[in-house]
Amino acid sequence: MPRTTYYFRAYATNATTTGYGEILNFSTTQPDTVPGSPTGVSAVAGNQQATVSFSAPASDGGSTILYYTASSSPGHIAGYGSGSPITVTGLTNEVAYTFTVTATNAIGTSTPSTASNEVTPNTTDPPTVTTSATVDPIGQLSATLNGDITATGGQNATQHGFAYGTSATLVTVIATTTGGAFSGTGAFTSSSARSISSLSCGTTYYYRAYASNDYGTGYGTIQNFETLACAESVPTVIVLAYDTVTQTSANLLTFT
Repeated sequence: MPRTTYYFRAYATNATTTGYGEILNFSTTQPDTVPGSPTGVSAVAGNQQATVSFSAPASDGGSTILYYTASSSPGHIAGYGSGSPITVTGLTNEVAYTFTVTATNAIGTSTPSTASNEVTPNTTDPPTVTTSATVDPIGQLSATLNGDITATGGQNATQHGFAYGTSATLVTVIATTTGGAFSGTGAFTSSSARSISSLSCGTTYYYRAYASNDYGTGYGTIQNFETLACAESVPTVIVLAYDTVTQTSANLLTFT
């Protein structure tokens, strides 16, 4: 068998006895080959990168493994290392990737491993949000606000809306609207996020947009608007009595 050590000794026999020589040994050889494929490949995403872990192949092909290569699909973006794990950089955030790993010795490179799990690199930031100065319509007791998510931060928003109140710094708020999850970027469209009510007429309100994901909450700048003025009340005149009635006049007793 290849790569096996064998032991031997000579002997000779005559009519009287058998004689033996010294025990010696030798080992068979086998031409070196490329290594086997690495196994157990898995990946964890980061910001524009992924960390790829794996197990060494069962066989190095008879020649020491010089390095490993982790390659992405799509893109064939590669990272190199002498062992596990290998970090592959230069990936595009919000693009899904899988990875294979090869082993290289002096003879050549192994066939690729089975592909890893799929991962999507992303940043670890909350969404970027803009608060619009446009409030339309504005009523005496209600208003419709506007805002945008301009960057997801690497993950879609799980909640969005507005915080509003009468404090110019919004250190305290009257309420916070909740529009729910928001996919990608763009203007807020949910009425539950944009519409506020139970306001007071002729009052200045301050507001700012927000959006949250697993990495935190992003806020827009604080803007303000004023609700429409309160309607003027009309006095009520009540005639209580009258006297001194003539053909052309009367004296009325009134109360306002």
